[in-house]
Amino acid sequence: MGKRPLVTSAAVAIPIAGVLTCLVGWPVAVVVTPATGWLCHRLLKRRAHGSTDPLRLASGWDLLAAGLRAGLPIPATVRAVAAEFTGGAEAALLEVAECLALGADPVSAWERAMRHPDTVELARSARRAARTGSGLAGVAEGIAAQARASMDEHAQARAQRAAVWVSAPLGLCFLPAFLCLGVAPVVVGMLDRLM
Repeated sequence: MGKRPLVTSAAVAIPIAGVLTCLVGWPVAVVVTPATGWLCHRLLKRRAHGSTDPLRLASGWDLLAAGLRAGLPIPATVRAVAAEFTGGAEAALLEVAECLALGADPVSAWERAMRHPDTVELARSARRAARTGSGLAGVAEGIAAQARASMDEHAQARAQRAAVWVSAPLGLCFLPAFLCLGVAPVVVGMLDRLM
């Protein structure tokens, strides 16, 4: 009795690979595609209803620092920065500017900005600067630099997550083909030799 050639195992494995790829690949594609669309929609929706863009905040704090270093009064500078924002951050900064223009105590004037998440860090630092006499321009520049650094970290983390999400469906689709074309012929060949 002669040995059967190893070609028969490959001839069996290739149709099996095609069938398994169809059986596994299509359901994975059908599930992953809508799930990815839903996830992107949720992220965009959250970003639309969330806080102000951190890069816009950083540029606003840089504008505040530049205005204060140029010698503009604090109320006028805060009012100009408020025009750069929208929503609650704009309203909080406009109220702060009005209170400061009317001569209110800086600690109480920055109270409204303490209640908004976009302006709380600047308000806390401005209140501290009013108590200690340190310059608000340097504080605003520091907050802007910190916001940019955190945006860089978030961007790198998102890029790493995107790489994982992109490669996961690809791996799920190619795994059956690898098993059928790489592992199955070896197993079938070993079984053929043992039999």
